[in-house]
Amino acid sequence: MIYVIANRLSGGGKGAACLKKAEEILSARGAEFKTLITEHAGHGAALAKQACADICCRRIIAIGGDGTFSEILNGMDLSVPIAFVPAGTGNDFVKGAGLEANTEKAVRAALDGHVTLYDILSVSGKRCLNIAGTGFDVDVLLHEAKIRKVLPGKLSYTVALLRALAKLRFTDVKLTIDNDKHMVLSVFLLAAANGKYYGGGLPICLDASCNDGYIDLVIIKKLPRSAIPHILYKFFKGELKQVTKHVEIHRCKSLTFDTASSLPVNMDGELIDGLLPARIAVQEKRLQVMTF
Repeated sequence: MIYVIANRLSGGGKGAACLKKAEEILSARGAEFKTLITEHAGHGAALAKQACADICCRRIIAIGGDGTFSEILNGMDLSVPIAFVPAGTGNDFVKGAGLEANTEKAVRAALDGHVTLYDILSVSGKRCLNIAGTGFDVDVLLHEAKIRKVLPGKLSYTVALLRALAKLRFTDVKLTIDNDKHMVLSVFLLAAANGKYYGGGLPICLDASCNDGYIDLVIIKKLPRSAIPHILYKFFKGELKQVTKHVEIHRCKSLTFDTASSLPVNMDGELIDGLLPARIAVQEKRLQVMTF
């Protein structure tokens, strides 16, 4: 039995179109499958748990965006292989992991492909697929949560980005890397990267890999406001590591950070409260992904 878990609303309705296509392919191939539809935030985790409780479940096809994928990851049994059908606005994990972006090819991978093992992150006991962090990206998402009610898709994120810049604040962080390197610093942004992209295609760390057994920790330190346009230009170009005056990148296995302001943590594009102090560790080759 294949369980299809889909967010029909992801990507402004793209999820519904991808689900229809996936079901057509599965039916044409005579595959035994069952479709479960997410109905509210967090529902993906419950549906994944439900699917994996069925002893006949041999794999999951997840349809949605990064937030839906993260929910499913947090509910599923990691002994069950999964295929990802991207249907969100950003699709950052699929892009960074080099997985199939086309629905037909992704479903074919679920049916005819092989298992490739990918790393995931543990964030204070929760599973993270792509990126976890704090700072400017959290401010953007806080603004975007209000704006998305009136502006669609990437436009809401762009407006939120501009609002966060207008009300710019830096975040004081206590940080420990691999249990032996301790820092207290003020940051523009701190991101523990398993993948390469976040925020709808922004290249946070092009050297990151989802199956190398490491976290790429990107720190943009407090900097003069006059330097922010240059930093953002380098960020959008994927060249942050060149800005050595304001940027540090550490390859590590684990880290812990805390903030005085008790901000939520950005985890796979969703704001999660109650994770601080955030303890992040790489879990090597834990996720079985269906690929060609």
